[in-house]
Amino acid sequence: MEQITLYNYSELSDEAKKKARKEYIYSDAFQDRINIVLDEDMTKIFAEIEKSDVQFTLEYDLSSTQGSGVCFYLEGNGATGGDNLESILEAAGHEIQPVDEAIIRDLDVEAIFKKNNHHYAHLDTVDVYVQYDDEGTIFGEFKDMTEEEIEKKISEYENIIVKWYSNICNEMEHRGYELIDSMYDDSNIDDELADDDVIQFYEDGSMYTK
Repeated sequence: MEQITLYNYSELSDEAKKKARKEYIYSDAFQDRINIVLDEDMTKIFAEIEKSDVQFTLEYDLSSTQGSGVCFYLEGNGATGGDNLESILEAAGHEIQPVDEAIIRDLDVEAIFKKNNHHYAHLDTVDVYVQYDDEGTIFGEFKDMTEEEIEKKISEYENIIVKWYSNICNEMEHRGYELIDSMYDDSNIDDELADDDVIQFYEDGSMYTK
């Protein structure tokens, strides 16, 4: 049986390394590496920019194909209210006032983040809106608020939350593609393969597969 000599990346000539890098980026190993890095980094990025106390489900597809993108939503009926809603509004930059507390509490205001399409991951696959008990009664200091004033506040909450949601999805998608692009950089691939003692190559830089 003919004996095969295999090499680690660091043992290849400069010319062979060029071929090795090219073959590596088309390999299953590289795609697996991208998925691992995305799983780790997208979760960190989401926690960094989302900032509320709510436990959302993050979903993304960065394949640059139809339906790709980033979204996040709530499981079940997609609804959350009370302190969680206030947390979302504060994360979106809204300073909670006593009138907000009264409306949210007494009218059972809820933000909805409901997944409407499980085949795709772009931001429009989640319905985002605000609902409330329009037959409820506000008590205390703000009991004399008119229906028009209440609807104006509810509309304000919805606009804030929809904009917050869209901005996060768009930023996540942008940063995700930036991360993928950086992984294709020759210097990053060079460093990654130099530290890898599992992936092996033939002398000319062709990637060895079992």
